Amino acid sequence: MAVFLINEWVNLSGGASDASGTAAGDFTYVWFIDGEVVDAGSKTSTLLEEGSHTITLAAYDDLDNYGEASVQVNLAPVNAPHLPNNPSPEHGATDALVISTLSWSGGDPDGDPVTYDVYLEADNETPTTLVCADTPSTVCLPPAGLLLSTQYYWRVVARDDGGTTREGAIWRFETEAVASEQVIFGNGFE
Repeated sequence: MAVFLINEWVNLSGGASDASGTAAGDFTYVWFIDGEVVDAGSKTSTLLEEGSHTITLAAYDDLDNYGEASVQVNLAPVNAPHLPNNPSPEHGATDALVISTLSWSGGDPDGDPVTYDVYLEADNETPTTLVCADTPSTVCLPPAGLLLSTQYYWRVVARDDGGTTREGAIWRFETEAVASEQVIFGNGFE
């Protein structure tokens, strides 16, 4: 069963041929949705409402040979992912470590898989530099260390597997003035 978005135009197309060699152009086509005629021709577009529908393409030739094919579709509400929230470092934080990871809360109300794009820039209130792309995690380690005593702005865009996106607020933090002594453990160490 195919799944489409409610109140979104659905483009339908089909064709036919038969064993006698009748060309597809010699057929007459009729589209039915839930038994109701909606259009004639090999292509059409329709706006479907929520629920389950049977879409049928019927074809017949000039010798009155007839055939049809049907497909069942289900139109269900699709919700956007949750708005990215609960950032770490917190919005407005000062003295963030220069090797900080960026993390946030996210998810999807439909339980769809979600990926995230993370944008981060120093001293730019509208960050456009992509530092983590299509990550399924709610954690991003910027590829280069952050600078000392620098104001950073960052944002997260969530995308579910249906392509629906949700852009979070722009958050900011300032890094520490003097680098803290930090130990980073590799895999297998705690």
